[in-house]
Amino acid sequence: MLLLNQSLNTEKMIDIRHYIYFIAVAETGSFSLAAEKCCLTQGTVSHQIKMLEEYMGTPLFIRSTRSLSLTEAGQELLPLARLRTVKTGL
Repeated sequence: MLLLNQSLNTEKMIDIRHYIYFIAVAETGSFSLAAEKCCLTQGTVSHQIKMLEEYMGTPLFIRSTRSLSLTEAGQELLPLARLRTVKTGL
């Protein structure tokens, strides 16, 4: 499992917001649409996803100029992120 390689960096702990933004990007297929959905700027969402990717130690999205898709690690994380947000009532 790719996600077992995540680094436990105590300086950059991940909280529920990171999972919410990750889900929004995955569902919309767009950082700008996810930002709009979350009432944030695109830069904020991009930064939070970058932090999550650094924490996990792997890219979660395949980015190109015209498309955005989940990597294998992103596909693994999506159901776990959804479960985590459900457990917290969000």
